[in-house]
Amino acid sequence: MVTIKQVSALSGVSKSTVSRVIANNGAVSKIAREKVDAAILELGYRPNSFARGLKSNKSDIVGVVVVNMGSAFYAQVLGGIQKAFVDSDKHLMVSSGFGDKATEFETISSLIDRQCDGLLLFLESDFTKAEIHQLCNRDIPIILMGRSGIPYGYNSVQVDNQAGGHIAATSLIKAGRQKIVHLAGPQNLADARDRLNSFWQAIEDASLDKSQCQAIVGTYSEEFGYESTKTLLEQGADFDAICAGDDDIAAGVYMALREAGKKIPEDIAVVGYDDNFHARHMNPPLTSMRQPIEEIGLQAGKMLIEMMQGKDKIENNTVLGTSFVERASI
Repeated sequence: MVTIKQVSALSGVSKSTVSRVIANNGAVSKIAREKVDAAILELGYRPNSFARGLKSNKSDIVGVVVVNMGSAFYAQVLGGIQKAFVDSDKHLMVSSGFGDKATEFETISSLIDRQCDGLLLFLESDFTKAEIHQLCNRDIPIILMGRSGIPYGYNSVQVDNQAGGHIAATSLIKAGRQKIVHLAGPQNLADARDRLNSFWQAIEDASLDKSQCQAIVGTYSEEFGYESTKTLLEQGADFDAICAGDDDIAAGVYMALREAGKKIPEDIAVVGYDDNFHARHMNPPLTSMRQPIEEIGLQAGKMLIEMMQGKDKIENNTVLGTSFVERASI
């Protein structure tokens, strides 16, 4: 590992001068700077950012925790975050919590121990205000994604899933469907709870017979969509539409209906949520609620940058809207 001492020896200037050139701080003559730059290039010297961080109390690292960075949804969120930081000198350290509270706690603790300058958190577990404040006990900027930060005293970026869920269910009602099944995501997630609550609100607002509709809670997965729909069909359940909690669930619904010889939308109408890449390519193309997924990460990243620069100290809970994308499944 090349050291400042070696750069100093090769360039013929003092170690303090080398340090000032590296930090771009302090008066250094043009000749001395050129000598140091040439020595750095020849030796392949790279500054130790961790050591600099210990002195400046800044690591230039931003910690990011999402549920699962391998999923298409969170990959888009991360893409937005990366866009926000493309011109920044900060480095992103990304981890997955996998929806396990203990893992999320451990991951956040590890990032804090690394002296991160800020945190972007998209968590699946429910945390109390006391729990998250005990965990994040350093005075660093924190942005919550996917849920309101108001109960925790943090800034946040989320999507209006109440409105989106209501629109999704209402689209089926407007299409003449009256026996609707909602396949909901896990209720430890704020977005899944909002979509479930707004489903029932839409049923009530349309004065439909609630006894003719039902909701089944599961996971955001094709498997849940497939198994739930298959069970409904095997039990002879009377339904004419499925309001899927997300597009992955809807994909599983499609498979089960196809296996049973059911036609979409003639026999069963289907609406999804997210409008992911696959929705438009399904057969028939899936009607879905489009979330501004990348925008969640982009706005959260920009908000955190402003906070780290001391520009935004006021409470900010950004709520992004959804849009209805009608295709051939209703």
